[in-house]
Amino acid sequence: MANITLIDGYSNKHRIGAKAPSEYLGKFAKTNESLATTLQTHLIRDMMNYGVTSDNYERFIKCRARAIAHALNVKLMSMTALQAAEAEKRDE
Repeated sequence: MANITLIDGYSNKHRIGAKAPSEYLGKFAKTNESLATTLQTHLIRDMMNYGVTSDNYERFIKCRARAIAHALNVKLMSMTALQAAEAEKRDE
């Protein structure tokens, strides 16, 4: 679940394919000034810290799974958004 994000079929097949995240996101960043903001809506808070720019898959899964868990906890009201943000920073 932590490695799934919504993207259209064309982009997935033709723009991403078997490329490393650092490669295709680097290209996207050149043409999309709001890429970082868009990634945040997918619970990818910081490309560098999440291991995206270094293609560190284990780091990415760990960070994104944590972000998903915190977002779910907020939705389930077991923590506030502020508590979730603080927990995410502590877990880095």
